[in-house]
Amino acid sequence: MTDQDDITQAKLSFIREARRYQQLFQNVAWTATADQTDAEHVSWLTKALASTRENVDLPETTMLNAVTDSESGLVLALTGNTPDAADRARFLAGLLHSLPHILDEFERLLEAEDSVSPEKTFV
Repeated sequence: MTDQDDITQAKLSFIREARRYQQLFQNVAWTATADQTDAEHVSWLTKALASTRENVDLPETTMLNAVTDSESGLVLALTGNTPDAADRARFLAGLLHSLPHILDEFERLLEAEDSVSPEKTFV
């Protein structure tokens, strides 16, 4: 296999994995609480976790999954405590790591389309 074949296989593998993980995200919406103290946020999160535990029939103890900054520990996103929450967190972290390459590829494709546009070809 050539280096280009390896790159193509890696891209196809990423696409397959992304499509598989995409199924973990249904009815996605961005939400925010009102301005609250840390204690009030903890109270809200406690209620949200309890509601999830009841709706998904989870045991009393579960792992809470999140995406964090690996250097500062800053919490970037909580993905929850359900069985799929770890996969959601891994997918989001992987997507953020891959985003520069995805954007580079979009730029490359746009530049390639622009270089063969009919206006430029037949001028």
